[in-house]
Amino acid sequence: MRALVIEDEAVLFQAIERALEKLGHRVRWASRCEHGERSFNEERPDLTLLDLRLPDGSGLELLPRLRARDPDAPIII
Repeated sequence: MRALVIEDEAVLFQAIERALEKLGHRVRWASRCEHGERSFNEERPDLTLLDLRLPDGSGLELLPRLRARDPDAPIII
């Protein structure tokens, strides 16, 4: 399973990454909305974890753009 974590805090991302990798998932990290949206479009992850507050915007603002690209994608905020 491919997971995308859109989270600006490196320490929090690393904890999430360790947990997901222990479960056998491949994890990709994006620290900004712009990078997260690009990774989502390129990678087509099986799961996306999305932070509410990011340096260049809100996860709530990014969510509709991700949903427009893939309405059935599992996204957890």
